[in-house]
Amino acid sequence: MQSAGIRLRARPFTRGTERLSPADLRSLLRPPERVVTAWDMDIDIDHLESLIAVEGDSDYAVGIGGGSARAAAPHGQHNRHNRNNPHNRHNGHNRHNGHDRHDRRHGRDKHHRHDRRHEMSQPTRFAMCGAGWIARMHARSIAAVPGAELVAVHNHRRPSLEEFTADHPAPVATTDWDEFLAAVSGGGADVAVVATPNALHAPQSIALMRAGAHVLVEKPMAVSVQEAREMAAVAGETGRALMTGHMWRFDPDARWLRREIVAGALGRIVRTRSLSVHTWWGPSGWFQQRELAGGGALADMGVHSIDTTRYLIGDPRPVRVTARVGTHYGDYDVDDTAVLLIDWDDGATSQVEAGWWQVHSDGPEAATRLHGTRAFGSLFPTLVAREVSDPVSGAETLEQRTPPPFERSEHCDPKLFEAQIAHAAEVARYGIPPLNGPDVGLTAVRIMEAAYRSAHTGEEVTLP
Repeated sequence: MQSAGIRLRARPFTRGTERLSPADLRSLLRPPERVVTAWDMDIDIDHLESLIAVEGDSDYAVGIGGGSARAAAPHGQHNRHNRNNPHNRHNGHNRHNGHDRHDRRHGRDKHHRHDRRHEMSQPTRFAMCGAGWIARMHARSIAAVPGAELVAVHNHRRPSLEEFTADHPAPVATTDWDEFLAAVSGGGADVAVVATPNALHAPQSIALMRAGAHVLVEKPMAVSVQEAREMAAVAGETGRALMTGHMWRFDPDARWLRREIVAGALGRIVRTRSLSVHTWWGPSGWFQQRELAGGGALADMGVHSIDTTRYLIGDPRPVRVTARVGTHYGDYDVDDTAVLLIDWDDGATSQVEAGWWQVHSDGPEAATRLHGTRAFGSLFPTLVAREVSDPVSGAETLEQRTPPPFERSEHCDPKLFEAQIAHAAEVARYGIPPLNGPDVGLTAVRIMEAAYRSAHTGEEVTLP
């Protein structure tokens, strides 16, 4: 697809006689692979599968497709992530200013475009809760994403806080929770990342949303369904986005396979198997303490496979869960081995395996095998395969497709976390619904809790 000279302008998008809002549009297109804003600027759509301009609830154009897209910055300097919308609700401007819309429709938008480009230079400000390994990964991602900056850090221990801020400095670095909240409040931070022990996810996320920040909370979203629902309710009350760190949804291979499934390449999905198993290794510290972690390998690794499976097959609802969970490789009060069987409301059945210190795994983290009525799909290695018959000889041959190459520095590549941070910044800037919103984290916790209950009782658990 040629992109040179393409210019977007907002225009109505309709279904029959009904004008669709951006929210309507997103609900019709699954998965919404990429949202791009343009505001009458050139846009690079080399890799987009489709492009749709929308006017209605918002003053932005929406591009949804399978690849990258970026608005063209002044003087031809491209910047994928730094595209602030001066009309989003986050900065308090009225997105439905009638005079501005009238002026743009009649070609009198020169000064408005200048103002927009000026405000696009304003960074998206991130605050960080925690100073451990995953917090450092998020901090490096914030530093790597254009238009994002770290403005505040909180950790309960001074030595680890100082070690963290030596590598990732921020204007506010404190062990005092009230001081941190004050720094976040009143627009001091746009997005807060919660990368603390699981038992703190709910209270910290709730406090930060009430302080006015959007929240990206590490997985699992919470240690119980009750807490996860409370978090989702506060997100609704405050109008803040609540995102969970299920970063495999941002993996290029996973998104390619998801598009293949959407296109019908596998047919109807019958069964799947997904793995998130550490071999000859397991975490230490609070991960081994039920009071802080809420669970072991299932809460740490299993939720990755649960969510990756659910993402690939279209986010169905779980209806039944059966599980066996045990501790076999260490002296701690959490599990290091878990096997789940999940029945979905679309008729598919999924097996999930999670573990620490296992002596073997059939694949890397989030590796998933999908059996459909037309073909077989695999994530890590990533492919779609089916048998086809030669129309002349009738001979059966194996046809296999693979995604475009994605160069990884390691299996769980830092670029996944960068993409997740970039998306959180876009959510804060433009008010778009997150791809990893409350339902994503809540559903994983519902399955996790049901699995622990099934393992305890030895019986299948039915979910409402």
